[in-house]
Parts: sequence; C-alpha cells; structure tokens
Amino acid sequence: MLCTNQEDLKVLLKAALEKGCDVIDFPVEGQQTKSYKEFLSITRSITSEDTKYLGIALVGAKKTISKLTGKCDMIK
Repeated sequence: MLCTNQEDLKVLLKAALEKGCDVIDFPVEGQQTKSYKEFLSITRSITSEDTKYLGIALVGAKKTISKLTGKCDMIK
C-alpha cells in the first residue's frame, strides 16, 4: 500500500486513466453513508476537481503501475 497527498492522488488518478489503467476511486463521501443510492446522489453533485479521495486502486500492466506510483511512499 502506498500513500500520497490529495493533490498528488488526483494527478495520479488522471495519469492512470490516460495510460489506460482501470481505476477504482474511494471518495470521502463513501464513508458518510451505507446507502448506495444516497452515495450516488451525493457524488453526482460534486465536480471531479472538488472530489476528495481517501484512496484509489489501480489495475494495469505492472510496468505502467510502477512508473505511475514510483514516487509514492510506502505506508509503514
């Protein structure tokens, strides 16, 4: 598991999408409700620039993921 700050996480997410990786995002709003319907309602009203992420999961070629995440620190 790797860690980075909010702004770098957004840059990483965008770069991963541009490289063709699959991205699963975990916005803060996901912790505010247990209702998927309510979650969708909340997140639809937030722009991508205003979204705050708790984390993201990346799926793709190992080399691509390594290049994208090479500057991230390991969680200790």
